[in-house]
Amino acid sequence: MIEELNNYLMLPEEIKGIGKVYPIKLRDWDKFCKLGGMIFSNGIQNIKNLYKFEGDYSLDFYVGKGTPAFVFKKTYDNLMSNINILNTVEKNIIENNIKELKKSIKLDFTIEDVEELFGLVLRKKVKYEYVETEENVEYLFKIEDSNCSINKYNFEELRKVVMKQNLMYEPLTSPDELTNMILQQSVEKMINKNKRKGGSFENIVAMVSLEKGLKDEEVLDYTYYRIMKDYYMIERKHKNIYNAIFMSQGAKKCKIESFDEDIDMYYNPYDHIFGDEIDEEEVNNSLGETNKNKINS
Repeated sequence: MIEELNNYLMLPEEIKGIGKVYPIKLRDWDKFCKLGGMIFSNGIQNIKNLYKFEGDYSLDFYVGKGTPAFVFKKTYDNLMSNINILNTVEKNIIENNIKELKKSIKLDFTIEDVEELFGLVLRKKVKYEYVETEENVEYLFKIEDSNCSINKYNFEELRKVVMKQNLMYEPLTSPDELTNMILQQSVEKMINKNKRKGGSFENIVAMVSLEKGLKDEEVLDYTYYRIMKDYYMIERKHKNIYNAIFMSQGAKKCKIESFDEDIDMYYNPYDHIFGDEIDEEEVNNSLGETNKNKINS
């Protein structure tokens, strides 16, 4: 039973070969989202759909042989290998070469950024190691003080755990560019619609903080899952109070919700991108039957 409470109690989940995986605290949320939103949200099928990637492992797409991050890492290691025996002028030349290299290969993130990202979810230092061959490169992210590592074979299990802990959702994609464009437009409409309904994460945090009497440091140690779960329960409590008042005045359509009634914390907005009650004919008219069948195919 305690495993069912892991996410609410902000406890880690154990993965064989990797170790304990921790949910992200609010204090680290922005740092996590900067890169984690891309690396953890997209599985191999999405990567193939969006980028026409021909590999079999999603981690290869980000740090495998030939990727900008790997090319930079390899060149950087070569440049830095003898830096201790160089003079100041030579060191400055190398530093300038590294800056130019970043610009030339259009580097969105470095291997060090991925190491830091994995370090956030494991709460341990992680170090990238690789052995290059003519055909490929074997690599792993070695986890300190253990025999564990993250590699392309166990990354998918890590990705799923991290997504569940932090209420992340994999977006809908298609191998067809037109369908992807329509999906993106639908996502934007959904986001704008939710914005018009009002509410913000700041207000959610403020409500939970006031209701529970939390100090700022305590709030920062909360996870996104915990803050949202508490918010939904507080919202239910207030709704029940209002409904009880209305019912006492004769209202017939109000009801009291049981506090043990399940709240779907894993409600995926992408499953309802065209609306909860949209007519199938309307979907077909929007996408075309052929494109509709291509979604996430």
